[in-house]
Amino acid sequence: MTHPEIRLDRIVTRGGDLGTAALPDGSRLPKDHPRFEAMGLIDELNCRLGSARVCALASPGSEELAKRLRRVQDRCFDCGSLLTSPAAERHPALRRLAQADVDDLESWVNLVNPTLPPLKSFVLPGATELSSRVHLARSAARTAERSAGSIFRAELPDPDSALALAWLNRLSDWLFVESRAAVSREGAEEVLWGKV
Repeated sequence: MTHPEIRLDRIVTRGGDLGTAALPDGSRLPKDHPRFEAMGLIDELNCRLGSARVCALASPGSEELAKRLRRVQDRCFDCGSLLTSPAAERHPALRRLAQADVDDLESWVNLVNPTLPPLKSFVLPGATELSSRVHLARSAARTAERSAGSIFRAELPDPDSALALAWLNRLSDWLFVESRAAVSREGAEEVLWGKV
């Protein structure tokens, strides 16, 4: 789906050469401002999700995971978009997360988790390539949640911010169970803490 209102003709603008970046309203902040830090971590999360999706596409039996990861990437971008402006200044046309997005993640957890063996220790990443990439995305989700959380909490009781916080929290839960499911699908053994 393309967005006719989005047009990126110029990539090199030189506007950030002095260490600032523009927000949608035209104001500029230092690139190391907490708002940009949170946006950068959401971007990194999206990159990790994309890397996991590419691996899932090449892994037999992981087509549904790949499809869900692609959908989550869109929602991740929506989450990052919410960070571009304080709640009171968000453009009405800005795409927002919905309760259904949070519910989807939770339903996916509830669908996958019962198929997994009970945990008897903590899981260490590294059982398979796909599982490891999903773990990297999970870790990035937690990092992004901590950073974006400080911005979104400052805007509460804004419903968009509250949904973004819940979505980020649920995302890492879903990625955890999917990392375990990937190991199971590939017939590998989980790497468990203390089982050396």
